[in-house]
Amino acid sequence: MRLENRRRLYVRVSWNEIHRQMREMASWVYDLILSGRKIDIVVGVSRGGMPFATVLARELNIRENIEVIGVSSYRGEKQVAGAKIIKPLHPDILAKIVNGGENMIVLDDLVDTGNTFRELRKLWPNALYATIRSEEHTS
Repeated sequence: MRLENRRRLYVRVSWNEIHRQMREMASWVYDLILSGRKIDIVVGVSRGGMPFATVLARELNIRENIEVIGVSSYRGEKQVAGAKIIKPLHPDILAKIVNGGENMIVLDDLVDTGNTFRELRKLWPNALYATIRSEEHTS
């Protein structure tokens, strides 16, 4: 279903379609695990990445080490340069991160400017980063 207003186009996608896409992503991550990469931490970027992190963790049978990180590149409704961590990971999760994050996957719902992932890559350059949707940023 498409809903339009003057400024935005909204496309409603069913939960079944989202879940199907997350199962495809889980299959990709599982293949990486089978090839020797250990993934035992799933991080969702608040708020959009949270539901995807939950589904991915379920599909990969990860029961522990599911966490949310809050990152903001907006002040009000205005997008600003750079991103700021407003809710860090729990210290117990931080203690389990190895080799620059190579045992974790970070999910967000959308990438427009790339600022969020760029900021997180400074902390965990070896983590996997995945998004559900990308937009070309024009400004």
